[in-house]
Amino acid sequence: MPCNHPENNTIPCLECGKNFCSICNPLKGAGQYCPTCYAKVVSGFVQKTTKLGRKKRVQQKVTSTREKARDTALAIKDSPRKSVSLLRDKAKDTRGYFNGRFPITLVEKQGLDEIPPLREVWYKFLILTLGGAVIWILIATMAQQRNPLSSLCVAVLVAVGVVWTFGSRNDTRVAVFALLLALAALLIGEVGLLLLMRLGVIEKMDLAKVSVYSIDRPQAYYSQFMFKVIVWRILPGALLAFLIGLWPIPKRLSWKGFAKKTEAPEPTKLETSS
Repeated sequence: MPCNHPENNTIPCLECGKNFCSICNPLKGAGQYCPTCYAKVVSGFVQKTTKLGRKKRVQQKVTSTREKARDTALAIKDSPRKSVSLLRDKAKDTRGYFNGRFPITLVEKQGLDEIPPLREVWYKFLILTLGGAVIWILIATMAQQRNPLSSLCVAVLVAVGVVWTFGSRNDTRVAVFALLLALAALLIGEVGLLLLMRLGVIEKMDLAKVSVYSIDRPQAYYSQFMFKVIVWRILPGALLAFLIGLWPIPKRLSWKGFAKKTEAPEPTKLETSS
């Protein structure tokens, strides 16, 4: 039916904004809605307050569990690709940060064209050998034992010095020199240790375990002792020195130094014409 009431009785709906007559459609509840919007609001409250049936609740839980399981499976399936991509990006960022800052780089390995005159470099080999022996004696004296890691460190220092003496070249000849000098340094250091122990300068040092068989046989005792020193202390260091001198991989480490900061050029002064 058409509304014949005056226009001052119309009010706007809070939901849709259309005007409706407050006399034809009295206000219901606490809101100011037209009949259509009021019916929608009431039906929404009814659906929220009405409890679902047991079958529908179970169905909703099953559906929610399936969706969560599917999302978890997709996340697990995609996690290796994301991890690899993340590590790749981190590695790229790290390489870009250290590029130009890290003082060590990789260069192609080069061999010797010819052996340099030994008359010119013999004193360097002597310094390397005696220096390695002194380092071996000092480390063993302070630690009161012949640590295998100490022999490896001495061998590395001697081998690096040999490679530097040959102009940062690596091949079989350099490896033989490194092995011989490292072996000589460790043997001279061991003789120095025994001499200091004989003189009473060193009072305590590790020894080979004495077996029942070698109690009354000094020769067997000293053979066990020398086997322990030579095989487990000296030969591993000599082998490591040989590998450093040979460097079997195509590229080797090289020192390039730290990057220098570029200084801004000084501003040029304009000459004033007299």
